[in-house]
Amino acid sequence: MTLKRWDPFSDLRRVEGTFGRMWRGRYYRSAPVGSGEEAASYVLPLDVIREQDEVVIRASVPGLDPKEIEVTVDDGVLTIAGSTAQDEAAESQGYVLRERRTGKFARSVRLPDYVDAQKAESKYEHGVISVTLPKSEAARGKRLEIKISEN
Repeated sequence: MTLKRWDPFSDLRRVEGTFGRMWRGRYYRSAPVGSGEEAASYVLPLDVIREQDEVVIRASVPGLDPKEIEVTVDDGVLTIAGSTAQDEAAESQGYVLRERRTGKFARSVRLPDYVDAQKAESKYEHGVISVTLPKSEAARGKRLEIKISEN
């Protein structure tokens, strides 16, 4: 028998993990085959990378026309939204598995205070939309020169 240090928050973390999996499952589960049910909307997966002088946010949107994607920054919140058309002919085809999502999607992320949202740039390349937000001048580090006294 080994002694284990008691952690009063371990049960809370376990419950939070369980609810998190249930919540994520709501958006990522597949509709039952042949049920005709599709999710009305889905969550867009993101990568957020903090680099030396900027923050880069990437979202996978394969097969979409970039003109159908809307990227906005409003009151410190970046939103990427759009929709994918549902294949009407697909209803008559006998799908065994259908995981590609159709319908509306949106994802919003609160931006950190140290980025300059006015200078944000977005680009679409190979099914990935990237939004680059430069850090403001005040937030960038500055190297100070050490002055040596002559005494």
